[in-house]
Amino acid sequence: MSELDYRYYFTELVRMHGEGKTFAISLHDLMHPQPTDNRTAEEIAAEVVVQAGLKVKDGPTQPIREDRR
Repeated sequence: MSELDYRYYFTELVRMHGEGKTFAISLHDLMHPQPTDNRTAEEIAAEVVVQAGLKVKDGPTQPIREDRR
């Protein structure tokens, strides 16, 4: 992060504070962004199932049957 970026961040922070608003992102998060997770919801759910050691009866991609709702 350059000095110009820092000055812009700080200026916006002070301006928004004067308006009674909060800044949506911290300076730390701007300097150290988290990697983007591009997995689908099904992939994330499948990983959670595997890590938790769960067994799925119908499989994660099959729709819920009407008689089970």
